[in-house]
Amino acid sequence: MAKYCECGICGTGTWCEPHHVFGGTSRKISEKYGAVVYLCRPCHEQFHRHPSAFLWLREKTQAKVMFEQGWTLDDWMEHFNKNYL
Repeated sequence: MAKYCECGICGTGTWCEPHHVFGGTSRKISEKYGAVVYLCRPCHEQFHRHPSAFLWLREKTQAKVMFEQGWTLDDWMEHFNKNYL
């Protein structure tokens, strides 16, 4: 669901769409631990066209979630099953 916010990539204040950093089977756990960023439509479209951007965001988000939760790498793997660092 779109909401008015600051885009997580370009910083523009506009209507943004949610992007689950760890989608698929990890979508709900992404929501639980705050691994969702809001992106403006142009950035969201561009983001999906560049696989290297996904890796960058996953690395950054994994480090953020691990820090906020006080998790070790083993804790991370228990929840997400894949390491991006």
